[in-house]
Amino acid sequence: MSTEVIVFLVAQILAAHGVEPATFSPGDVYYGGANSEIVRVVEGDTHPILVQLDTYSAGQIAFSPDLTTLYFTVYNPGQVVAVEPDGTFTTVATGLDTPTGLLVTQQGRMLVSSFKAGQILDVTKGGDQTYTKPLTTGLKGPRSLVQLPTGEVLVADQILDGVYDVGYPDGGVAELFAEVELVRHLAHDGKVLYAVSEGFVFDITAGGIFQPREALSFGQPFFSLTVDGKGRLLSGELTGTVLWDVTAGGDFDEATPFATGLPLGETLLATVPQAVPEPPLETGDTADTSDTGEAPTEPTPTDDTGTPSTDGTVVLDGEGDGGCGCQQPGGSAGWLALALAALAPLRRRR
Repeated sequence: MSTEVIVFLVAQILAAHGVEPATFSPGDVYYGGANSEIVRVVEGDTHPILVQLDTYSAGQIAFSPDLTTLYFTVYNPGQVVAVEPDGTFTTVATGLDTPTGLLVTQQGRMLVSSFKAGQILDVTKGGDQTYTKPLTTGLKGPRSLVQLPTGEVLVADQILDGVYDVGYPDGGVAELFAEVELVRHLAHDGKVLYAVSEGFVFDITAGGIFQPREALSFGQPFFSLTVDGKGRLLSGELTGTVLWDVTAGGDFDEATPFATGLPLGETLLATVPQAVPEPPLETGDTADTSDTGEAPTEPTPTDDTGTPSTDGTVVLDGEGDGGCGCQQPGGSAGWLALALAALAPLRRRR
């Protein structure tokens, strides 16, 4: 029985019994180390581990609209990994060239920035992305992606020293929105657009050119950004193990960190948003995303066995360290048991 059939059957069984799937809690903050160790951030120095893959990640975290899944990019090998609240993980997209930024848009499309290729890809359909046509070109080192409330999608390009509009949903050649030297990560709180550039945090809402003297916050090697459920602007460090609350702005040279004891950091830092219904693709959103010209569909797993392999390819065992307090069957074995139990009466009738 395939993974897709099992997932479908389990969903039908749970729905019939009024059981809601476990979800990530809006407002919680998740942080990832460079070795793909994802933890839920708790103020202080102890942070529950969600999953650890031991693969290099210099990317971004995103969430499904219904909050049942956390996604993140794995730089090497080039993949998008999906994680459930109990730590169960699967690979939903492979064949990516140095993926960094990751975004699930308001329309339910999944976008990935390819650092070395200088492109933005629509990987919504999942699977092997080796021959996927780019949605957006004209970039050189794209990283973090963010969608504004008005629908535009922006990307930070650290080599071009700027933040660019990717032309979503139609794509095309990226257009400059703001000049920020060595920009790494973006965050939006619904009103203000923030950017971080190797130690400097800026408000770039209005676009334009930004210099270090205009920074809102400085004094530490800030490298990543998110706005948590309490409206606090948090920033992590490159190869650091702390998070800073930079909401107040100013010089943080002698400040006390918000959280310590984290894995060695990169740019994996995100806040769980509010859940929204799964939106259908709009008529104009069915752009070609592969050489087949097929419209995008939901990402689907590409494997369902094993653990991280020695050759660097993420393969899956369906088990993980929980850490989020969610009560549900432990990994794919638990889901399979539910499905088989439900199918038992059908077998006996044959």
